[in-house]
Amino acid sequence: MTAMLVGFGLAAAGAVIAFTTARPSPVVSTILLAMLMSLVGARTMAAGAFDLHAPPDRRAALMALRAAVMQFGNLAGAAAGGAAIAAGGYQSLGLMAGALFALAVAPHVWRRRAAARGSWTAIAAPA
Repeated sequence: MTAMLVGFGLAAAGAVIAFTTARPSPVVSTILLAMLMSLVGARTMAAGAFDLHAPPDRRAALMALRAAVMQFGNLAGAAAGGAAIAAGGYQSLGLMAGALFALAVAPHVWRRRAAARGSWTAIAAPA
Protein backbone atom coordinates (compact mmCIF):
# COMPACT_ATOMS: atom_id res chain seq x y z
CA MET A 1 0.00 0.00 0.00
CA THR A 2 2.81 2.39 0.89
CA ALA A 3 4.51 1.67 -2.43
CA MET A 4 1.33 2.70 -4.26
CA LEU A 5 1.10 5.96 -2.31
CA VAL A 6 4.76 6.74 -2.96
CA GLY A 7 4.50 5.77 -6.63
CA PHE A 8 1.38 7.81 -7.33
CA GLY A 9 2.81 10.80 -5.44
CA LEU A 10 6.09 10.79 -7.33
CA ALA A 11 4.34 10.23 -10.67
CA ALA A 12 2.09 13.22 -9.96
CA ALA A 13 5.15 15.31 -9.05
CA GLY A 14 6.80 14.47 -12.36
CA ALA A 15 3.59 15.01 -14.32
CA VAL A 16 2.90 18.46 -12.89
CA ILE A 17 6.48 19.60 -13.49
CA ALA A 18 6.37 18.34 -17.09
CA PHE A 19 2.93 19.85 -17.62
CA THR A 20 3.94 23.34 -16.56
CA THR A 21 7.45 23.50 -17.99
CA ALA A 22 6.69 22.05 -21.44
CA ARG A 23 3.76 24.38 -22.21
CA PRO A 24 2.15 22.04 -24.73
CA SER A 25 -0.74 22.80 -27.06
CA PRO A 26 -4.28 23.02 -25.63
CA VAL A 27 -5.10 19.45 -26.73
CA VAL A 28 -1.94 18.00 -25.19
CA SER A 29 -2.49 20.14 -22.10
CA THR A 30 -5.97 18.68 -21.68
CA ILE A 31 -4.62 15.13 -21.98
CA LEU A 32 -1.78 15.80 -19.53
CA LEU A 33 -4.14 17.46 -17.07
CA ALA A 34 -6.51 14.47 -17.24
CA MET A 35 -3.56 12.13 -16.58
CA LEU A 36 -2.41 14.26 -13.66
CA MET A 37 -5.86 14.32 -12.10
CA SER A 38 -6.10 10.53 -12.56
CA LEU A 39 -2.87 10.13 -10.61
CA VAL A 40 -4.12 12.46 -7.87
CA GLY A 41 -7.40 10.54 -7.70
CA ALA A 42 -5.60 7.20 -7.54
CA ARG A 43 -3.40 8.47 -4.73
CA THR A 44 -6.45 9.71 -2.82
CA MET A 45 -8.18 6.32 -3.18
CA ALA A 46 -5.02 4.49 -2.13
CA ALA A 47 -4.78 6.70 0.96
CA GLY A 48 -8.40 5.86 1.83
CA ALA A 49 -7.64 2.16 1.47
CA PHE A 50 -4.61 2.65 3.71
CA ASP A 51 -6.95 3.93 6.45
CA LEU A 52 -8.83 0.63 6.35
CA HIS A 53 -5.69 -1.25 7.41
CA ALA A 54 -5.66 0.54 10.76
CA PRO A 55 -6.97 -1.29 13.83
CA PRO A 56 -10.76 -0.86 14.12
CA ASP A 57 -10.54 1.32 17.22
CA ARG A 58 -8.22 3.78 15.46
CA ARG A 59 -9.74 4.06 11.99
CA ALA A 60 -11.92 7.06 12.79
CA ALA A 61 -8.99 8.98 14.27
CA LEU A 62 -6.81 8.17 11.26
CA MET A 63 -9.51 9.23 8.79
CA ALA A 64 -10.10 12.47 10.70
CA LEU A 65 -6.38 13.19 10.78
CA ARG A 66 -6.07 12.54 7.04
CA ALA A 67 -9.04 14.83 6.32
CA ALA A 68 -7.52 17.61 8.44
CA VAL A 69 -4.12 17.25 6.76
CA MET A 70 -5.72 17.34 3.30
CA GLN A 71 -7.53 20.57 4.15
CA PHE A 72 -4.32 22.08 5.49
CA GLY A 73 -2.62 20.98 2.28
CA ASN A 74 -5.23 22.85 0.23
CA LEU A 75 -4.57 26.01 2.23
CA ALA A 76 -0.77 25.71 2.24
CA GLY A 77 -0.68 24.67 -1.43
CA ALA A 78 -2.74 27.65 -2.52
CA ALA A 79 -0.51 30.01 -0.55
CA ALA A 80 2.68 28.43 -1.88
CA GLY A 81 1.30 28.40 -5.44
CA GLY A 82 0.33 32.07 -5.23
CA ALA A 83 3.79 32.96 -3.94
CA ALA A 84 5.41 30.90 -6.72
CA ILE A 85 3.39 32.63 -9.44
CA ALA A 86 4.14 36.05 -7.96
CA ALA A 87 7.85 35.26 -7.77
CA GLY A 88 8.47 33.47 -11.05
CA GLY A 89 5.36 32.99 -13.14
CA TYR A 90 3.60 29.88 -14.39
CA GLN A 91 6.68 27.66 -14.69
CA SER A 92 7.63 28.24 -11.08
CA LEU A 93 4.09 27.17 -10.10
CA GLY A 94 4.76 23.78 -11.67
CA LEU A 95 8.05 23.43 -9.86
CA MET A 96 6.41 24.38 -6.57
CA ALA A 97 3.51 21.96 -7.09
CA GLY A 98 5.93 19.18 -8.06
CA ALA A 99 7.98 19.83 -4.93
CA LEU A 100 4.84 19.71 -2.79
CA PHE A 101 3.74 16.41 -4.38
CA ALA A 102 7.20 14.98 -3.70
CA LEU A 103 7.10 16.32 -0.13
CA ALA A 104 3.76 14.58 0.40
CA VAL A 105 5.54 11.26 -0.19
CA ALA A 106 7.98 11.82 2.69
CA PRO A 107 5.70 10.70 5.57
CA HIS A 108 5.00 7.40 3.81
CA VAL A 109 8.70 6.73 3.26
CA TRP A 110 9.44 7.72 6.88
CA ARG A 111 6.67 5.44 8.20
CA ARG A 112 7.93 2.50 6.16
CA ARG A 113 11.48 2.96 7.44
CA ALA A 114 10.28 3.36 11.03
CA ALA A 115 8.20 0.18 10.72
CA ALA A 116 11.23 -1.70 9.38
CA ARG A 117 13.21 -0.62 12.46
CA GLY A 118 10.33 -1.66 14.73
CA SER A 119 9.85 1.89 16.03
CA TRP A 120 6.46 2.67 14.47
CA THR A 121 4.04 3.65 17.26
CA ALA A 122 1.87 6.28 15.59
CA ILE A 123 -1.91 6.36 15.41
CA ALA A 124 -2.20 3.43 12.98
CA ALA A 125 -0.14 1.07 15.13
CA PRO A 126 -1.91 -1.61 17.16
CA ALA A 127 -2.39 -0.77 20.83
